[in-house]
Amino acid sequence: MSTSAQLKTQTEETRQEVKYLIDLNGAQAAIRAGYSAKTAPEIASENLIKPNIAAAMLDEREVQKSLRRVLLKYKLHKDQALFDQAYAYIKEYY
Repeated sequence: MSTSAQLKTQTEETRQEVKYLIDLNGAQAAIRAGYSAKTAPEIASENLIKPNIAAAMLDEREVQKSLRRVLLKYKLHKDQALFDQAYAYIKEYY
């Protein structure tokens, strides 16, 4: 595989990793990341078992859970817009 093909694949995998966190649906995440609907379920399955992708998604889910716990503590857990803003801030600066 050429360097440009590897980079494209790596970029699509990273995109899928981020999109997966939207609704935890691997096939839909693969489609949103640019894979075809026909190959999305297979690609999602393959990508979700890759150690680097699985670890990154686990880390992201832990961050989301921690943020939700903090919002719950202050009774702000039902405010999705606040969660989205806080999560975006965390992603940008940490």
